[in-house]
Amino acid sequence: MNIQGNNNSVGGLLMSGNDLNLSEGNTQEKDDLTKLYTRYAARERILERLLKNADEQGVLLLIDLDDFCRINQQYGQTYADSVLKQVGSQIHTNFMVKDIVARMAFDIFLVYCPELSDTGKVEKLIRRLKDRLEKYIQLRDESVIRFSAGAAVFPKDGGDLDTLYAHADSALWTAKRHGKNRLYFYDGEQTDADYRGQTYRKVSEQDKLMITGDQSVTRINRELFDFCFDVLCREKNLQQALYLVFEEVCRYFGFDRCILREYDTLALIMRVTNKWVREDDGDDASVIETFGTADLSAESKAPDYYLIQNGHSRYKDYTEEFSKLSRIPFSCIVFPLWEGDVMRFAITYEIWEKRSFTEAEIFTLRSITKMLSSFILRFQTKTELENEYRIGRMAMEAQKIDYFVSNLHTREIYYLSPSMRETYKDLPKDIKCYEAMFRRDTPCENCPMEACGPDMEENTVEYYDIDEDNSYTITATRIHDTGFEDDFIICKSDVTSYLQRVKGIDRLTGVMSYEKFRMEALRLLKRKKKGFVLVFLGIQDFARINDEYGYVTGDEVLKALAQMIQRDLSEGDLFCRVKGDDFIIIMNSCPAETISRRVHYYTGELTMHFRRSYAGITINCFGGIYAISPEETDINRSIDKAMKARNMAKSNFYETSGIYVYTREFETRENEKEAMNRIMKDALENGGFCVYFQSKVDITTGKISGAEALVRLKDKDGKLVPPGKFVPLAEETGMIVEIDQFVYEETFRLIHKWLQEGKKVPVISVNLSRLHLMDDQLPEHMEALCDVYDLRPEQIELEITESVFFQDADRLIDMIKRLKAVGFVISMDDFGAGYSTLNFMKSLPVDIIKIDGGFFMKNKMDDKNKAVISAIMQLSNNLHFKTVSEGVETDEQVEFIKEQGGKYVQGYYFYKPMPPEEFEGLLEEKRKGGACL
Repeated sequence: MNIQGNNNSVGGLLMSGNDLNLSEGNTQEKDDLTKLYTRYAARERILERLLKNADEQGVLLLIDLDDFCRINQQYGQTYADSVLKQVGSQIHTNFMVKDIVARMAFDIFLVYCPELSDTGKVEKLIRRLKDRLEKYIQLRDESVIRFSAGAAVFPKDGGDLDTLYAHADSALWTAKRHGKNRLYFYDGEQTDADYRGQTYRKVSEQDKLMITGDQSVTRINRELFDFCFDVLCREKNLQQALYLVFEEVCRYFGFDRCILREYDTLALIMRVTNKWVREDDGDDASVIETFGTADLSAESKAPDYYLIQNGHSRYKDYTEEFSKLSRIPFSCIVFPLWEGDVMRFAITYEIWEKRSFTEAEIFTLRSITKMLSSFILRFQTKTELENEYRIGRMAMEAQKIDYFVSNLHTREIYYLSPSMRETYKDLPKDIKCYEAMFRRDTPCENCPMEACGPDMEENTVEYYDIDEDNSYTITATRIHDTGFEDDFIICKSDVTSYLQRVKGIDRLTGVMSYEKFRMEALRLLKRKKKGFVLVFLGIQDFARINDEYGYVTGDEVLKALAQMIQRDLSEGDLFCRVKGDDFIIIMNSCPAETISRRVHYYTGELTMHFRRSYAGITINCFGGIYAISPEETDINRSIDKAMKARNMAKSNFYETSGIYVYTREFETRENEKEAMNRIMKDALENGGFCVYFQSKVDITTGKISGAEALVRLKDKDGKLVPPGKFVPLAEETGMIVEIDQFVYEETFRLIHKWLQEGKKVPVISVNLSRLHLMDDQLPEHMEALCDVYDLRPEQIELEITESVFFQDADRLIDMIKRLKAVGFVISMDDFGAGYSTLNFMKSLPVDIIKIDGGFFMKNKMDDKNKAVISAIMQLSNNLHFKTVSEGVETDEQVEFIKEQGGKYVQGYYFYKPMPPEEFEGLLEEKRKGGACL
C-alpha cells in the first residue's frame, strides 16, 4: 500500500510536502492563531500514524465554516480571529486526544480520527460539535456558527493520504453544493474532473498557488461566476455583496487588491467606494482619489477593459501617480463603464508581484464584471431615489424644517434641506458642519453624532447660541444603507419661542420642569462665566414610602420637600424636579458643608412633620454635589456627574452621611473603571483572560490534594493585572458571568485534556459568583458542561463566598442542595471574613470550609486569630466538615494548623498560582515522586 500517495492529485497539491514550499515558516508545528497543528505538521503525524498502523481504519474530516467571510467583513479581522480561536478550541476538545486536529487555512479545519470507521459515531461527533458551537459561541448579531463537513474513510475511500484527502474534499464540496450546514461522506460517485476541491481555493490562495491555462476557463466560469451571482442575489446590502465577490475573485486568482471607484458628480472625482485588499495598504484609497480624471478619456478607446503593466497602459503613463502609493501594482486590469468620455465607475484588479494576467483570468473577469455592472447601475439609480425619499420622509416625520446630512468622521455636509439652501447660500466645498452652522473652528463639544453610540439610532442635544440669544434642539438620526459608516441626518429646531410660550412647570410640585431647567441652565452657564454648584437630591427608599404609606402620602412628601427647597433658593438659583424623588438645584458656589447642613435640615423637618400622622415614618434625604467650573457649558455632562455622586451617596448612605462630592479623585476612579471595563470586554473577545491553578496540599503527607482555578487577566503587554483591580468591577457590572463562563469552559477543557493524556488530576475547584447563583438553571448548566467534557461532577468543587450566604440564605441553601444532588463538591470560601457565626455552620449543606486567608495575613498570628481558627476547626471536625486554610505563608502557621487537627492548606508557603503548563508539569513531577493524590 502506497502510504505517501500520488503527488499529482488535487489532494497532493494541497497536502504533499513535495509540491509545497516547506520553508522554515511553513513547517512550523502549531498554528499561531488557534494553537492547533498546521496542515504540514498534521500531514507528518497522519503519515506517521498510517506507517505504524497500516491495517488500521480511520476517518479524515474536513470542516469548513459557512459564510465566515461575512463575519470578517462585518466585524473586522480582530473579532473574526477571536471567533476562529474559540472555534478551534471547541473542535479540539470535541475529539479525542489521539485524534489529529489542524487548521488548514483561513476557516478550514482538518481532523483525522484513527481507529474509527463507524459512520454513525462520526455523525454523533459532528452533531456534538454543532451543539457546542451553537451553545458556547454567541456572535455579536446573536447568530450561531454553522459549518459543512466532508468525510472519507481509510482505506475504503483512499489507500493513500492524498487520495483520502481529495475524497474528503470532494465530500465537502458536495455538502456545500447541497445547502451547507451538513455532513457528507464520500460516496465514490464524484470524480476529480467534477470539482476543483472545496478547500482548494483557500489553501492554494494562502500559498499563492495559481491556476492558469485555457482548460481552466470552463471550470472557472461555472464555479466562480455562479458563486458571484449567488452572492449578488442573496445579499441585501450591495456593498457587502461586492466586498464578498471581490474577496472571492482575488483569493481565487491570487490577486492582491480589488478597487471599485465611482464618479462623484458633486466633487468631480472618482471616489473609492469599495475595496478588498490582501494586506494593509495604508492610505492608498485616499491617494487614489486624488488621481486626476481629466485625461482618462484616452482610455475610452478601449471601452471593454485596459491593462496597466509596470505603470503603463497602451494610452497613458501612470508611473508618477503610482509612485505615491504604498502598494504599487506591477500589473492591473481596469474594467470601466463610460458615459461619453466620463467614466461612471471602474473596477480594478491588481497584482503586486511580477506577474501578468492570463487569458483565462481576463475571460472570467470580463464576464463577472459585466454582471456586476448591471447590479451597480441599478443600485446607483435606486439608491439616489431612495435616499432622497428617505431624507425627506425622516424630516417630515421629525417635524423639523431645517435639516442636513453629514458624517461623523468627515463632518462634511452632503445634503441641505430646501429651507437651509436658502439660508446658507454659496457654501464652500468641503465645509464642515460646525463651521457652517455654528461658526466654530472645532467640532461642537456636545455633538449629537459624537454621542450616538454604535447601537443608538438617534440622539438629541440642546444648544444655546449666545450671539443670537436663541435655544436650539439638535437631533442626529442615523442613516443606514448609504454605503458609508456613520451617516446622519441632523435636524435643527429653534425652540426659543416654544420655551417662552410654555410654562415649564412640574404638575405635581409646581416647580420648574426638567426640560425647562436644562434650557435655562444652559443659558445661565453660557452667559455667566463663573462657577456654580449642581446638587442632585433624592429620598432614601422612596419606593418603600409609597408601598407602606400609599402614593398620596408619597406625593405629599415630594411637595413638602419641593416647598422647602424653593424657600431656600437665592436670586439666580434654578431648581427643578426631574422625576420621582429626583430634584436638581443649580446655585452660586458655596461650601459642601453648607449644602450638607441644608440637606440634613430637610431630613429632620420632613421626618418630624410626617410623624405627626405616621408614627414610624423616617424620611432621609441624600444628594450628590458637582462644582461647575467657569469654563464648562455642557449642562448634560454636569448633571451626569452630579448624578454619579448622588448614586454614591445613595449606595453608601451611612458612610457618606447622605452627601457625596464629585471630585477629581472620584472622576479618576470612574475613568479607571471605564478603562478597565474596556480592557475586560476586549479580553473576552480576544483571549486576554487565562486560568491559573493554585494547589492545595495535605500537610500530613505533603501530597497535592486539589487545586483552585483562578482567573487572570493580561494587559496589552502580556503582564498580569491584579485580580483586585478587575474582579470587583466585573461583579459590579455583571461581566463576571461571562468571565466565570470562560473559567468553567477552560478549566473543564484542561481537566478533560489531562485525563485523556492519562494524568492523575486532583479535584479542581472553581468559584461561583453571586450572579451565577441567581440563575435557577445553574445545576443543569454545570451538569451539561460536565457532559460536554466527559467529566464526573464529583471531580469538580464549587466554591461559594461566605458573604453570599447572607443575602438570601434560604434560596442559596436550596441551590446548594440541588448542586450536591448532581454530585458536585461544595465549599464555603472565605469563612470567617464576614458575619458568619460558628452556630451558623451546622445548617450549611457544604462539604468543605475554607478558612479565610485574612487570619494568616500577619506572619505572626495573635491569640485572637488562633482562638477563632481553633474554634472553627474543632466545630468543623465535629460536624464532619473538611477544612482548608487559605493564605498560609509561614512554618509557624503550618505547625499551628497541624496542632489543631487541620490537614489541608492553600497558600504561598507551598505554591503560588501558576499557569496550566506549570501546573501540569507539577502534577507529573509529583506523580513520579508519589506526592500527588
